[in-house]
Amino acid sequence: MDPRELKARLQARGVRTEPPAEGRRGGAGPAEGLSLRMGGVEATVPASAVFTRSSPFLLEGEGRRRVLKWGGRQLAEVEIPEAPLFYGLRTEDGTSMRKLALRHSASCLGSTVLQRCSRSPRCSFCAIDLSLSSGATTAVKRPSQLAEVAAAAASEGFEHAVLTTGTPDREEAGLKLLRDCSEAVRAAGLKVQVQCEPPRDPDLLEELASVSDSIGINIESWDQRIRERATPGKCDRSSEDYLRCWRRAVELWGPGEVSSFLLVGLGEDDRSVLEGARVLAELGVYPFVLPLRPVPGTPLGEKSPPPFSRMMRLYERVASIVQRAGLEASRVSAGCVRCGACSCITDYTG
Repeated sequence: MDPRELKARLQARGVRTEPPAEGRRGGAGPAEGLSLRMGGVEATVPASAVFTRSSPFLLEGEGRRRVLKWGGRQLAEVEIPEAPLFYGLRTEDGTSMRKLALRHSASCLGSTVLQRCSRSPRCSFCAIDLSLSSGATTAVKRPSQLAEVAAAAASEGFEHAVLTTGTPDREEAGLKLLRDCSEAVRAAGLKVQVQCEPPRDPDLLEELASVSDSIGINIESWDQRIRERATPGKCDRSSEDYLRCWRRAVELWGPGEVSSFLLVGLGEDDRSVLEGARVLAELGVYPFVLPLRPVPGTPLGEKSPPPFSRMMRLYERVASIVQRAGLEASRVSAGCVRCGACSCITDYTG
């Protein structure tokens, strides 16, 4: 089976593991599941969500190399990457580096600089507070701490980082923390993507642009009805707010270095996804289409991702849109588009 197709199937159905394998259980980014390497393709795959209990995929064995079976038949040999060495280190103030940043892929580091969010009601898919309540992370990451982690990660071969954040009550304070952390991580040797909501004043993006290499401003759904249902707290930012900030961001970072998530599986139709992808790509914003990742403990925790057939159809059509716009994932400096582990869109666009 083509590794790209296998990746899409695993992200749609998840995988069972025997014996159990350690994976993520909360936070931002790939907040639930395992990292796998399959024939040169790296993927984050659901492994503990409710829907995975009925998955036809079974991962057997111990250690890094496992056997992937489908309906009892051996399908492929896959690899669970080793934990980074920095997971076993501490910063000068004694904080475990694993509580400050995590491996998102072989070259990508991820950290949520503010692990709390003032948005209420909370986005229905968000697991930002679960890792904090479990003690797996810290509420606020200081720039000096992330600089130490970034230097350690760079020495292991990591090349770029995604820095995201919860939304504080005071927008300027949140952007300042994100800016300071990005500057510190970049100075330590990693390229950086920052992710944030569209600020009220698009010119506030200028300081972020001076210390980062790319940016994600994620609308999540192009369908306003879905936004109001799935991300009610963020709906004080209109589609016009997003459009203004995407345009300004493309001016500051350049085409392709700006991206936006388009989540599939929130109740939208294909037409909405494709229209969003078209508008974004024409602006120079990379439409990072990815399936819903239900995380236990969130309002959508017992849902399932969209079917494999739907995702493949959308990947192929969005890839054509991206290519016509002249955007290339391989030319993006940092972040989710360069990483690509949570979606197959970059596997199809190159």
